[in-house]
Amino acid sequence: MSGHIEGTRSPDGRLYKGNTGTAWIALRSGAPVIPCGLVGTERVHPAGAKRLCVARFEAHFGTPMTFPEHSGGESDRRTRRAVTNRITQEISALSGQEYVDTYAATVKSRAASAAGPQGG
Repeated sequence: MSGHIEGTRSPDGRLYKGNTGTAWIALRSGAPVIPCGLVGTERVHPAGAKRLCVARFEAHFGTPMTFPEHSGGESDRRTRRAVTNRITQEISALSGQEYVDTYAATVKSRAASAAGPQGG
């Protein structure tokens, strides 16, 4: 299974609160989650760039994670959140990113609102 747990690019390089879809799939299917911490992707696709750049980045893969203690718990939002938080903690350890307990999309939305209407 592949996914980006934040659901969007980080606005500032920190690791934001993960969405629970990956946890739901892992709990529902029993499939392992292989956490991956990416380092240096901002050089490949800088914010605002229309094209990708040729640049090196690092992908650090962790040990596959399974959650047998939560088997059948995919319908419980607290269980999904707990599993998501464990995955996010592992990604933070692999990437060295600071964790922020807010959704990245919320931060982006607030920044866009503060910037005001564009154009003119």
